[in-house]
Amino acid sequence: MMTFQNLLSQIPQWTLGKIPDGYTSKDIARITAINIFGLIIVTVCATYSVIFFFQEDYYLFWICLSIAVFCAIPLFLNALSQFNISRTIYAIQAPPLVLVFTLLLGPGFGIQYFFVLLFSFPFIYFKTNETPRIILFYLYNVICMAYFEFGGTLGLEEAAFTSEMYLALKITIFLMFLIMAFTLFFAFYRVVIIDEQKFVKSTLDKEKAIHGQHELMAAMSHELRTPLNDVVTIVNILEENPEHRDRLAFIKLLKQTSNNMLSITNDIIDFSELEANKANLNLKSRDLKQVINGLVYTYRSIAEKKGLKLTTEIDHDLEKRYLIDETKLGQIIANLITNAIKHTDSGVVQLTVKKENSEGVMDDVCVEVSDTGKGIAAEKLEKIFENYSPIRTMLSDPSGSTGIGLAIVRRLLKLHDSDITVESAPGIGSKFSFKLRLRSSRKKPEGTSADIEKLLDKKILLVEDNMVNAMVAEKLLENWGLLVIKKENGQEALDALEQETFDFVLMDLHMPVMNGIEATQKIRLRESPYQNIPIYALTADIMVDSKDEFNDIFNGFLSKPIDKEKLQSILISTFSE
Repeated sequence: MMTFQNLLSQIPQWTLGKIPDGYTSKDIARITAINIFGLIIVTVCATYSVIFFFQEDYYLFWICLSIAVFCAIPLFLNALSQFNISRTIYAIQAPPLVLVFTLLLGPGFGIQYFFVLLFSFPFIYFKTNETPRIILFYLYNVICMAYFEFGGTLGLEEAAFTSEMYLALKITIFLMFLIMAFTLFFAFYRVVIIDEQKFVKSTLDKEKAIHGQHELMAAMSHELRTPLNDVVTIVNILEENPEHRDRLAFIKLLKQTSNNMLSITNDIIDFSELEANKANLNLKSRDLKQVINGLVYTYRSIAEKKGLKLTTEIDHDLEKRYLIDETKLGQIIANLITNAIKHTDSGVVQLTVKKENSEGVMDDVCVEVSDTGKGIAAEKLEKIFENYSPIRTMLSDPSGSTGIGLAIVRRLLKLHDSDITVESAPGIGSKFSFKLRLRSSRKKPEGTSADIEKLLDKKILLVEDNMVNAMVAEKLLENWGLLVIKKENGQEALDALEQETFDFVLMDLHMPVMNGIEATQKIRLRESPYQNIPIYALTADIMVDSKDEFNDIFNGFLSKPIDKEKLQSILISTFSE
């Protein structure tokens, strides 16, 4: 069901068609208001000019027709993307237009009340740095109002109508007033209310983040101070009495405490990198089963010390080697295993890895960590993934856990374009699971031609803001053995090219923040190793490839939906050179 808020968000598409790249919600609100006002006046005047023509009232016919043509000019300019000229003309023509209608029809129709609506125009049509124009418009409107009240007729004769025509005009003007008032509300909503909602949400998010950071830092300080006190105390005892009868126990305790401190420090560093978006995947060909068995071997002794059984179930259909970031995948699974051991007093912790689907060189691999532990109440499930949660009882946890392990897991999975899910109930246990789309480094890519093997391990930057289009293109490319990095706008693409090395770029043209044309122009103008990287434009605009200025910056164009054979041919040709 479409809500009122969704209805308001759809209005620009109805009146603008394709919204220009780089335009803010305020720009869109201004253009939309001009188009709606213009369409209303042009439609009404054109309709009544036809009526007056058949009534042989040529005086009113020519006036209505002239006004319709005059008011169509801003609409025509908007169609040519001359938005600044359009809003200037509309601001100039609006007050005298109301004045002419008022003098022509007389005060009985209430046209003079449209002057009140016009006082909102500076708020909508002008930008914050256009103060002189706002003042001039305000005075201009006041002069037109004063002329109506105290001036002459401008040579216009007040029209006379039949009772039926009078009623029709009254209804028409009333409806025009309602539609224009709603348009002003829409513009106010887009320009002020949405911005205020974003500001309030941003402020609340910042306050929540600051509060969470304070809470986290307090907990970290406590966690580090406690083992440090133990270390200092033990060192002092051994310094005073090197031959203390419990020295071996003290040394063992020092080792355990040092390992806990190292774990805490590593968690803090990992979390800081993820919060600052500085972490990236380092994919290498690894034996996935070997990696998992190594992790299980490491944590099996910890489980056994608690009297728990750590078991594994690994799908035999898994490929031997995949491109993975062994360190980050290890962190994810290790955090889930230690979390399960920590909250399980008796029973089993099980790690399950299975292949769910296979497309070309890509496999969908599901990883599950289940336990027979305490379980978590439904209302607390989402909170366990926050930066710090009292649910984890970190301060009393003898394992040395920082309590941010699950938050780290969620952020690491985000790097893999995945997320964590949890099923749990108090007294029954919990099951944490996630899915990864992994590329086998042993299977050959789809295709019968040997040429397609030239695409293997080539790195493509896919710049596309539409999630569905990006997903379809990503799966297609991955099935041919390519490594795909996705970004959502031109600015992100520029940042990615500065940080990583790519072999090819697929660039959508229409994106927020920075469109594909501007981004590609910046790439070509910069003195950098990627200045001449092959860049193909993705577009639904069939006329783009006929424009010479675009041919100078793009290596070619691909229409949406993507032609699979054409894209494959382009890639093979590019990497064969």
